[in-house]
Amino acid sequence: MPTNEEIITKAISSGMLATGGQLFPEQAKTFIDYVVDETKIFKNIQFRRMNNFKAETYEIGIGKRLLRKGIEGTEPDNIPAITTSKRMIELEEVILPIDITDRFKLENVEGESIEDKILRLFTKQFSNDLEDLALNADKNAQNTNSSGDSYFDVTDGEIDFLSIINGWVKILSEDSDANIVMMNYSETDGWKKVFKSLLAALPKKFKGNKKGLVYYCDEEILEEYEYAYFDRGTINSDKALLEGMSRLTYAGIPIEGVPSMPSGNIILTPPENLAFGIHNKDIKIESERKARKRADEYTITAYVGTQIANLKGAVFGKIG
Repeated sequence: MPTNEEIITKAISSGMLATGGQLFPEQAKTFIDYVVDETKIFKNIQFRRMNNFKAETYEIGIGKRLLRKGIEGTEPDNIPAITTSKRMIELEEVILPIDITDRFKLENVEGESIEDKILRLFTKQFSNDLEDLALNADKNAQNTNSSGDSYFDVTDGEIDFLSIINGWVKILSEDSDANIVMMNYSETDGWKKVFKSLLAALPKKFKGNKKGLVYYCDEEILEEYEYAYFDRGTINSDKALLEGMSRLTYAGIPIEGVPSMPSGNIILTPPENLAFGIHNKDIKIESERKARKRADEYTITAYVGTQIANLKGAVFGKIG
């Protein structure tokens, strides 16, 4: 099994760029595989490799109480149809630029391989930025409103980043069909009450397979829940404190810490309910020599978008 570093080394190097910068199909496939493997949240969601710039998400259900009394020679009445939830993913162009100066190439200890190494690091950052974008993007992102209240408190460059598309947090926190839980954290009640409240807000039909759900939260929430487990003073908690824990759960539901998740935010959903699209055939890594700048410019270009397949099948929690 090749490592992520081996995958990206194979996928991206200064000597493997296609004419005009557009990746060959096999290069594009390997590049996207790397994007999925490098990020924590893309592995299990509805990750769409799209051939068009718009596509419908899918969420299929067959309902319940489908059995009918069998009568020979007679077709049953009221046959239920398969139900689908359709929402649109629309892709937007994203660009990641970097300059490599001649002097930097000459002075670094990597020698001639520095260009390829920077491109690999560059692509790794591209993957991390996509995960960040999928969660936090907000087309209306700004630092202050008319009252002077801070929204993001970030740089202008980060506002440019955030406003590319709407991410999952934005979609879930503002749609009237979404399930939203706003609550304050209490040291007395602990995180168990938080996770219980989110589960209670999820419609019953989505609770049939709890192991098919996931709590996605920020890393701090995961750590605090883990420490609460350590403090129980049992043999198992002592062992976990010494050896670490493979995976935390609540009511059998896995809890995943996601580095890009905003502080105090939790999403409870089946992973496949989170949809992310990337254009399968329009990924470019281009280079251009700028002699007057004594530098080479590199640019990764792709088209990406997010969506929630079924808003009723997710709960968004904002914990204060």
